[in-house]
Amino acid sequence: MTTTAVQASPSETARALGRRLQVPLRLPAALNGKVITNLSPSSAARFLACPEEWRRYYIARDRLPAAPVMFLGKTVDQAANHCFELMIAGRPHPPLSDLLDRYRQAHTDLLEEEEYAFTAQESPERMLELGAGAVRVVYEHVLPDIHEPIACQRTVEFRITRNAEWTVRGYLDLEERTRVRDLKIKGSPIGQPTANHDLQADTYLTERAIVGRPASEFIFDCVLKPGSRRKQYGYEQNRVRYADYRLRRTLVDYASVARGICDLHATRGPEGPWPFASRGLKFGQTPKCSSRYCDFYASCPRGAAF
Repeated sequence: MTTTAVQASPSETARALGRRLQVPLRLPAALNGKVITNLSPSSAARFLACPEEWRRYYIARDRLPAAPVMFLGKTVDQAANHCFELMIAGRPHPPLSDLLDRYRQAHTDLLEEEEYAFTAQESPERMLELGAGAVRVVYEHVLPDIHEPIACQRTVEFRITRNAEWTVRGYLDLEERTRVRDLKIKGSPIGQPTANHDLQADTYLTERAIVGRPASEFIFDCVLKPGSRRKQYGYEQNRVRYADYRLRRTLVDYASVARGICDLHATRGPEGPWPFASRGLKFGQTPKCSSRYCDFYASCPRGAAF
């Protein structure tokens, strides 16, 4: 007599793995007393790159005006989301002229609502120009490739263990019936090796698997803006296929980040400093410890302060 092994579902695998991992019950509170209740792909990636930057942003709550590239991404996202919502409702997306009008209005509105660290090289006028070009790339390359869209900007949230008082949380740019997409405005390509190990892709593919609606792949739609090394707009698409190991890797990564945060909070305290990003980089790594990539570089002991 032979027996057939029954493969566990992704949700069962997640629960079993969660019981084995040493997951902290809660995350520490910020200096203002507010308890941190979630980790996102970007916050986890920030901690892995530079624990001290994470502490200053989430524990000390040091907030500086955001970089102009964040402004650019938000305004283009708002225009793209309008198209996505129409397509989800079964309606055709608007012509390019209407989309550019909506983008320009988003640009004007965001200038009035939020503060950004604009410079002479990255001025609001320059961002308006770059964003209009990015919208054209979205119209020409991204919109024709969308199939069976079902949700836009959906909140993703799950727990690694049932008892944990914190969650993993994020927001999906666009969901299709069988795929997940994220729109990015970049100065240089992500590259497939980096995409294959990206925590954002792993997180959203894991969530779809856990809730019983597995997606076959995660797509990075990368609009490449012109700059010192690129004279014209470009477009790159990186696809990350789902596999069971991604679910296990994602849960382990978030559990490790949460433990690291709690350990440093207990041993070095909320006032820090916590470990800094390394200046010595291996091939393919981002130079995190620089004024270009860190808002706190000018006042950081590891950066330019001393």
